[in-house]
Amino acid sequence: MRSFPSVAVAVLAIAAALLACVPVARAADPWPGLRPGSWEFTRTIRSAHTGGKPRVVRSVRCLDPVADMKQQNSRLARAGCTFSPVVQRGNTYTFSSLCRIAGMEVRSKSVLTVESPTAYRLHVDTVEDGAPGCEDMVARRLGDCRK
Repeated sequence: MRSFPSVAVAVLAIAAALLACVPVARAADPWPGLRPGSWEFTRTIRSAHTGGKPRVVRSVRCLDPVADMKQQNSRLARAGCTFSPVVQRGNTYTFSSLCRIAGMEVRSKSVLTVESPTAYRLHVDTVEDGAPGCEDMVARRLGDCRK
């Protein structure tokens, strides 16, 4: 059985990859202006590895979300992830991925909802080597970065 830290890293990497594919896949029509600044990310992860119990991970980062997503997408594509085309309906983006990283296969289906230039939500259903899981992420801009 895999240890939880490696699973958490894989799941977080997959979420990053899923977010990252939106601006790349829609290069002709960029993702609506997410503002650079200080962003708070709250992830709630549930999987067989956590016994179905939610694990909450919070982080704050100073970044340009779209540039960061493009960079993460490129890195994960080189590592073995492939992405479906993004389907957009209003402010909702649906897409899937298949990642084969470090001997694991992770399939996912994601629904990303852009609430405003300063907030978005992501729901990811995953199957990692046959075990189902999900992650919900809430991203909110806190303000300008501290200098």
